[in-house]
Amino acid sequence: MRVIAVGDIHGCIDQLKNLIAKINPCPKDQFVFLGDYIDRGPDSRGVLEFLIDFQKQFPQTVFLRGNHEQLFLDALTESGVKTGVPLLYTVSELWTCEIAWTDTLEFRHTRLWLQNHGDLTLKSYGIDSYDGLIQPQTFNAYRRALETIPREHIKFLASTKLWYESDNHLFVHAGIVPGKRMADQDPYELLWSREGFWRYKTGWNQCVVHGHTLILNPRTEGLEISLDTGAGAGGQLTGCDVNTGKIWQN
Repeated sequence: MRVIAVGDIHGCIDQLKNLIAKINPCPKDQFVFLGDYIDRGPDSRGVLEFLIDFQKQFPQTVFLRGNHEQLFLDALTESGVKTGVPLLYTVSELWTCEIAWTDTLEFRHTRLWLQNHGDLTLKSYGIDSYDGLIQPQTFNAYRRALETIPREHIKFLASTKLWYESDNHLFVHAGIVPGKRMADQDPYELLWSREGFWRYKTGWNQCVVHGHTLILNPRTEGLEISLDTGAGAGGQLTGCDVNTGKIWQN
C-alpha cells in the first residue's frame, strides 16, 4: 500500500489536479494532505471543492490542518459564522500582521488571516477582501459576506486533524516538541513551529513528515520528510510516497 503525503497547496488548483493525475491514485492508497490548502494562490475555493470530492472517492484520506486553515477558522469564529475558541497567537505573530500594541486589537483574528493572504481566499468566493482593513463600520457587511461561504467547506476545515500517526511515520503540518506525548503537544507548535525539525534530530526515533517551512526541493533524509516546495509562491506542489521516498511534482 502506498502512503502518499502531499505538501502545502495554497489555492493552486491546477497544480493539485496535475499532481494527482501523475500519482494516479488507486483504492489501496492512503493519502495524507499536510495542510495549508487555502490562501496565496488563485482558487482556494476550487481546492476545497476538489479535496471534499477526493475524500468521498478515497474515504481513508487524512486531512491535516495547517496554520492557514486555523487562521480562517479563527476569523470565522470571531465573526460569529462558526462557534468555537480561536487559537491564542504569540506576540511575534501579532506583530507579523502589523498590529501595534497601541491598537485595540479589535478584529485581530480577522486581520491576522487577511494579512496572511486570506484576502485571496475571499476573492475565490467572490467576496470583497476589504484589503484587511476591517473596521466597525464594515464588519457587519463583512460578516454577511462570510455567511455565503458553503457550510460544507467550513465543516470540512473544522474536521481537519492536528496530527496523524501511522506505523512508521508521524504527520504534522509544522513542528513538534520532542519528549512530549502527541496528546500533550501545543497546537501552536504543530501549526506554526519552524524550529522543531532541528531539535528532534536527537531524542526522536520516528520519521516526521511535514510541510509549512518552504524549501526549494523536497527533503527526504534521516527522520525528516519535508514537502512544502512553494506552491502559491512560484514553486512546485510535491507528493511523496513516504514508504519508498518516491517523489511526484506537478
